[in-house]
Amino acid sequence: MKKYPLSTAAERITGITFSVIMIAALGLLLYVLREDPATLLLSAVGVLLVTVVLVLYVLNVAKAACIHDPATNTLRVLGFRERTIDLNTVTCLQTITVRSGNVESRSLAFSNAEDAIVAVVPTYFTSKRGVLAEPLAKEMATDLGLQFLANVPVWEYDEEAKKAHDVEVAKEEKAAAKARREGKVKLRQAKIRQRMEESRSENEKP
Repeated sequence: MKKYPLSTAAERITGITFSVIMIAALGLLLYVLREDPATLLLSAVGVLLVTVVLVLYVLNVAKAACIHDPATNTLRVLGFRERTIDLNTVTCLQTITVRSGNVESRSLAFSNAEDAIVAVVPTYFTSKRGVLAEPLAKEMATDLGLQFLANVPVWEYDEEAKKAHDVEVAKEEKAAAKARREGKVKLRQAKIRQRMEESRSENEKP
């Protein structure tokens, strides 16, 4: 059985660090408000709710992963709500964009031969709009023998491809700038020729 984490180690560490800092800051707030019992009680309730949400989120991100069982050809999805996906009818894997307000991430979408999506698995790749879910989906599709439908350019998540892409973009921008300069020069030359022709015509008039 192979395990596919639905977040990077760096993102899990960042989530834990952020949560610890937030809980410590909220604890400091309660300490400051200790002289006002009514405000302290209300703040404590809010702090407790925020703390529970942060802890649940961190635990969910740390646990979130997919485990493939080749014996039954099923995919066990770990997380806050565990479930099992039957891969016997699945033929294609891709990532799809998921938006929640201003936050954008990507989920794994499994579809069958009729192109109908049979299961969607959210991921917790938080950087760069969740594009790191794309190489994970590509790896999973290869391992599971599924067709992979690419929805994110390789250069968005691969450093070497990004370097090559940046070089191409720089070349295109340089060529476009050169074309604009040449266009301006040709336009000025055309105006000069026009003025010269108009001046010649005026001089040739009797």
